[in-house]
Amino acid sequence: MPQSRLEIVRGSTPYLKPPLDLGAQAELLIARGLQCDRPALVASLSRIGYYRLTGYLWWYRLDAEPSGSAELIPGTTLDDLHRLYEFDAKLRSIVMAMTDVIEVWFRGAFANTTGIRLGAFGYLERANALGADALERDKRKLTERLEDPSESFLAHFLEKYSNPYPPVWMMVELSSLGLLSKWYDNLASASLRQSIADGVRLNHSVLGGFLRTWTVVRNVAAHHGRLWNRRFATKMSAPKKPELLRIATDGADYSRIYPYLATAAYLTSVIDPSSDLRQRLVNLLLSADDGWLDEIDAPRAFENDSIWL
Repeated sequence: MPQSRLEIVRGSTPYLKPPLDLGAQAELLIARGLQCDRPALVASLSRIGYYRLTGYLWWYRLDAEPSGSAELIPGTTLDDLHRLYEFDAKLRSIVMAMTDVIEVWFRGAFANTTGIRLGAFGYLERANALGADALERDKRKLTERLEDPSESFLAHFLEKYSNPYPPVWMMVELSSLGLLSKWYDNLASASLRQSIADGVRLNHSVLGGFLRTWTVVRNVAAHHGRLWNRRFATKMSAPKKPELLRIATDGADYSRIYPYLATAAYLTSVIDPSSDLRQRLVNLLLSADDGWLDEIDAPRAFENDSIWL
């Protein structure tokens, strides 16, 4: 597993590798053992980019350590590389679609629940926050958003009213998923957090932990990063209920993506029972090689768990 950013000790050697044109990039990969038609490889490098494409080539290296040999497993083809790349691209697409369902629900649930319990501006009050520093941090982030009132509802509010911040039902539309999850985590009342989580039948700490990590998952997907074998530093608590989610994630490695995919599949099905996203995800995972599923941390015969049926 690669070191986290905080664990890395900076080196002392300057980077002196020269840039290579597409033809030289292709020759380098062919010399390392990639079996392919050279023009097809050049076309892939032109379309995808060397660094992005070779990020998937690590899976096919004889030595996956950063300092190890770059030689590839004998017989590795460009088609192998494309299959893995396209699998990850489809995974990112499903993640983004699931995020749409989950994020829209969470915005509405947060606004409706806190608005009724705390009032339109109660989310700003120190008495309703676990931590004063976190509250001020989140207010600063919200202030940054108010400085660019491109939303017509926000422009109207700022022009008409003297309040320094908008009501909660506007705030949730202005906040990113990451920021809104921070507002949620900082609610002083556990019963209020639980009232929101009750809408999807999860414990509030499980929902909070999921949203923190899913924000990272979503951001990787949105920026077209390699997602399938990503390791995550933030982790959610293992759910004890509902039973189908507990079983699906029992013994899961929460530094890997499978438990978050299973939780997202559960959430989208609860929020929108007509959604086909759970089936699309399980079909995609079933198309993966066993080794890819090991990297995801998907259990063998995972598709037989009731959460996927």
